[in-house]
Amino acid sequence: MWGGEERVLPLDYNVHFWQHVGRLKRRNSCITWRAIWMAVVWTLWLHRNAIIFRQETSNLDHIIDPIKFRA
Repeated sequence: MWGGEERVLPLDYNVHFWQHVGRLKRRNSCITWRAIWMAVVWTLWLHRNAIIFRQETSNLDHIIDPIKFRA
């Protein structure tokens, strides 16, 4: 449970994205959520590639700061 709600995370990224967007009532909230979601996904992808191709180690600071910057 996170944020006071129980969730089942889908395996498909598209379903995961729309699962959360559909809950938002205001357009500004929807746009904000899309930006944050894309920043998270893109940052995780880049970090994954750095681990695989440049043998970097997993580091939470290397994930959180870029997400904040991109969002």
